Order: sequence, then structure tokens, then C-alpha cells
Amino acid sequence: MIGTQIRLLTPFFVRKMGTADNHRSAPTCRNGSETMTAEFSVVKDPRLSMTAEGYRQQFELLRELTASLGKVNTTVNRIRRLKHRLWALAGGPEDGEHDLTAEAEAVAAKTAVEAVLVDIHRESERDVLRNPARLSDTLLTLISTVSLADNAPTKQAAAVSAEIMAQVDAEIGEFERLATTEVAALDRLALGREVGAASGG
Repeated sequence: MIGTQIRLLTPFFVRKMGTADNHRSAPTCRNGSETMTAEFSVVKDPRLSMTAEGYRQQFELLRELTASLGKVNTTVNRIRRLKHRLWALAGGPEDGEHDLTAEAEAVAAKTAVEAVLVDIHRESERDVLRNPARLSDTLLTLISTVSLADNAPTKQAAAVSAEIMAQVDAEIGEFERLATTEVAALDRLALGREVGAASGG
């Protein structure tokens, strides 16, 4: 765990200190009443030629890619919660007056953005090879490529990252428009019919 933390925090130290040469730290671990402190130094691998600016660029790009992946995961969770609600509405009373099946199915048909963000058919690791890569897969590949590099991100890596993150924002924007228009309208319709049914209308 300590090794992992050192690796992840090294770019942070570089960004804050403006140097990749050395950083001393003395983290404290508490277990009940027992406290342990161990001092260590984080230093740049002397075999690497990456500069402090290179570390900063690597850190910033990784931060942006990770944030974009987080937005993908958050949006997919929202879409799946929405689908659950839509299925519940579609399975409601079929008495004609309060039936929302058609409206719910119409909105559900427009949530295809989920299949652009992630592979909705993936059931095992082998499906990665069977199905086309989605935006989440590409982001994970970019994060791995950039983090493992011993140099600052290349122009190609930065350009591809910017393109993929822009695609993510565009797809999420489409869902946000759906949520604020047709989903909101369906919610108002469902609420109105619930009130009407409760009042005997």
C-alpha cells in the first residue's frame, strides 16, 4: 500500500514543490492508542530523464482522464436508476387513464447513450475482445498508457485524450438534456396521474 501511495503522490509532490529531486515525508499511522511514524524520502528514479514539468503534465492529464471516467460511471449509474423507474412506470396499472407504458418506453428508448459510454453486453473479461471498445474502455487504456510512461505525455496522447473526453462530455450532455426535458415531463405526468388517482379522478 505504501508503495502505491508513493507512486500516485509523486506527481503531486512535483507539482507542489516544482522539483522532482527529493521530498521527505513522515506519515503517521494510528491503531487505537498506538501511534507509529516512519520517515522516508520520495525521489525521482535516477534512470529517468523526465523533468518536473513532465511530471506536472503527466499528473494533470491523469487527473483529467480520471475525472472523465468518474463522470462516465456517475452517468451510467443515473441512467440505470432511471431505467428502473421507467420499468416501474411501464409496469403500472393498465387502466387506460393512468397507464404510462407508452410514455415510459418512449423515454427508455432514448437512453442508448449508456451503450456508448460502456459495454452493456459485457458479462466476462473475454467480452473485451468480442465487443467493440466503448468510451470507458478507451479512457482506461489512456490512463494506463499515460501513467506507465517514463516521459511527459506525447502530443498524440494529449490529442487523443482531449478527443475522447470531449466525446464523453457530448454524450453526457445528451443525457442531461433528456433528463431535464422528457424525463422531467414524464415525472410531472406521473405525479399528476397519481394525484388524480388518489383523489378519485
